[in-house]
Order: sequence, then C-alpha cells, then structure tokens
Amino acid sequence: EKYLGRRILPRSFRVYDDPTVENVGSTVLAGSFNHDDEGVPARRVDLVEGGKLKDMLTSRTPVKSFTQSNGHGRRGGRSGAQAGAACLFIEADGGLPAEDIKQSLLDAARDQGLDYALRVTSLRGRNSGGRSGGSMADMRAMFQRMQRGEGGSPIRSEEHTSELQS
Repeated sequence: EKYLGRRILPRSFRVYDDPTVENVGSTVLAGSFNHDDEGVPARRVDLVEGGKLKDMLTSRTPVKSFTQSNGHGRRGGRSGAQAGAACLFIEADGGLPAEDIKQSLLDAARDQGLDYALRVTSLRGRNSGGRSGGSMADMRAMFQRMQRGEGGSPIRSEEHTSELQS
C-alpha cells in the first residue's frame, strides 16, 4: 500500500489483471474465472499505469486503503481466501534496446531511493515445465546481499526459479 501512486516501473509500462479473459489468441488461460472463491464477480483491475502503482488486488479481507473486494479472492488449500493474480498482463509502449532498458530500470530505482534494481525476464508457474530448485527465500537472500553491497554491479544476470502460487 505504501507504494500507491509511486513510480514502480518505467513510465511506458501498464500492468493489469483480468480474470475474465478466457483466451489470448488460441491459448486458453487457466487462471480465468467469472467469480472469485468468495463469490465476488471478477473484474479487470488496472494495477500500474504510466509506471505508477494505481490499484491493488483485493479479496473480502479489508486492508487500510481498500475496504471492498475487486473479485480476486483465491483460496489455496485449506487457507482462507487471499487476494491473488489470475491473468496478469504486462504491456509497454515502444521497444527499447537492452542498454536503454537497463538505464530506465536504474533511473526508476534511483527515483525510489534504491541502490539496486532487479530485472525479471520471465515467470514460470507450478508445473509449467520450467526448471525447479529456487525459492522466494533464495530471492530474499539475493536482495539482502545486494543491499549490503555484495555481488557486484547494480544489475546483473542471475537465474532464480520459484514456483508461483495461484
């Protein structure tokens, strides 16, 4: 919530989650649904516009800035429903060469007072055929090393694979 209204991505980026989208081209989207696990009608939520965080996914569990669900309450196993992404779309205007992307990322990090940035090049869900072995703890450890100034340049290539929970 503390990042609402703040730039979190380059200005050319838009991010939204729309559980009502059933297909992209000929690909069926497994995350699609009409009502979330709490019975709330699903709807598109525009999360990032112009690189700024504008909204958040919510369930019926209220949070400080959002008291109503936007249809993204999902249950996992025996736990209660929590807000979660279904069909996440990331779009950007215009393509950039790799060096310009790197500079834009560093500029965004600097705007937020950060000493480092992380470029995510792909996400793989559970059972997607991707290599396994990483964890969120691995990523947390990498961030902590970077915060301590260990590990070289502000942006570097590292592969960390974690299962995304739905």
